[in-house]
Amino acid sequence: MNTALRTSLILCFAIYFFANLMSCTDGRFKQGKVLYEYHCASCHMEDGTGLAELYPPVNGSDYLMNNREKLPYIMRYGIEGPLTVNGLEFDIPMSGIPELSAVEISNITNYILSAWTNKLGTMSFEEVMESLNSNPAGINN
Repeated sequence: MNTALRTSLILCFAIYFFANLMSCTDGRFKQGKVLYEYHCASCHMEDGTGLAELYPPVNGSDYLMNNREKLPYIMRYGIEGPLTVNGLEFDIPMSGIPELSAVEISNITNYILSAWTNKLGTMSFEEVMESLNSNPAGINN
């Protein structure tokens, strides 16, 4: 193999390697973001601020901060009844999305917990499964 060809191959490999490395670090919860935008953003908005006084925010939400373990369950099964978020009461039922897989719910959960101004950590897949298989704190649905 001549030197020019070898140099070109090494350069191509290096560019490919660094491009893939950057795509991994830029979009830590990329699938969760895509799923959130498809399933959740129409009510909770792309920036997570909610829709006026109809749908609660998930960005900067005191309810989410204090009840993060409920998020996967709420996504799958929904929630009814009054809910106070950041001092405002919301009372429009949220339908669950039972067709989402546990992996998809895990991705959305971790996206929401870390997106925007949220710094709520992450949930392991085991924690997500625990939430899905229980009714944390007796959620009405």
